[in-house]
Amino acid sequence: MLADFVYSSTTRGKEGITQYLAGPAPGALIAGAGDLAQTIAGNGELKGKTLADHLKAWTPGSSLWYTKAATDRLIFDNIQAMIDPNYRQSFNRYERRMKKEFGQTFWWAPGDNLPTRAPRLR
Repeated sequence: MLADFVYSSTTRGKEGITQYLAGPAPGALIAGAGDLAQTIAGNGELKGKTLADHLKAWTPGSSLWYTKAATDRLIFDNIQAMIDPNYRQSFNRYERRMKKEFGQTFWWAPGDNLPTRAPRLR
């Protein structure tokens, strides 16, 4: 994580050094307050995707490895679809980035209510 800050002011998760050093709970508060302050100051727009990301960060159990795919697809993707008019483009960008950076595809793609196939276990 600290190596990310050598080349960038934020991590891949868009966290700054302040959020990283403060820890998860205070970091989430700092990130939310920063987004709200930018919106109030007129320097940014609080988009549906940003709001959905904050909701996801504050939901207990949303990052458990054994429930993450289900909670992402069944809950958070639907929340984002309700509040973000450009949700489909956002999901497509995410899929392209995962393919480009990690060579991965999804067995249960973002925005899909059910998987289209079973996972490939190797």
